[in-house]
Amino acid sequence: MLNGWAAFGDRDQQPDRVFFSYSDQDFFFADTAIDLETPQVAEYFHSDRYSKSGWIAELSAPDIPPGETTIHAWVYDPDRGEFVTLQREIPLIILGGPERDHE
Repeated sequence: MLNGWAAFGDRDQQPDRVFFSYSDQDFFFADTAIDLETPQVAEYFHSDRYSKSGWIAELSAPDIPPGETTIHAWVYDPDRGEFVTLQREIPLIILGGPERDHE
């Protein structure tokens, strides 16, 4: 389970989804909506633009290969026309188990 918040500062258009990749892969294996109430973030930045900047994601171990990996979180920036990585990286070790050996 991962959670956080994401926003583009003082822009009117804010990101609406967070996408997840692992290691150096160039594809996303999961995504989640950015739509959770974050009054503490809005208060900190003194802006209502941050009031629904929260997200939560439940990632599934079978979607990630066994071994050491790093999860990266991204948002799409339409002004730049590209995906931008969030500053947070999550290191993981996915253990292979009996249920994974039969895949």
